Amino acid sequence: MNDMMLVMGSLNVLENVKHFLKGELEISDLGDVHLLLDFEIKHDQHDHTLTLSQKYLKGTSCWEIVFGPRVKDLVGYTDVDGSMNEDCHTILEYVLLIDGGPISWSVKM
Repeated sequence: MNDMMLVMGSLNVLENVKHFLKGELEISDLGDVHLLLDFEIKHDQHDHTLTLSQKYLKGTSCWEIVFGPRVKDLVGYTDVDGSMNEDCHTILEYVLLIDGGPISWSVKM
């Protein structure tokens, strides 16, 4: 295995998992992740939030997805426009959110 990232809801659980893995594998703890799959990751321990942003996408340099300590619900929204006109196509779109932050979305014709 080359790289691994651990994400836990509890620092205590995280430390226990790292301790277990160190007993089984030769690993190095590189600390907090700052960049993953072209997402810039910011962790604010004061506000208990995690912010993801992709600054390189044209027109989205000021957009961010923020996850925080609010209600942690999974919410999904869908919409289908099945136009009755022959020259129009059906459009299906959805978005899934955790804690108000989008984690998956799609628009298809």
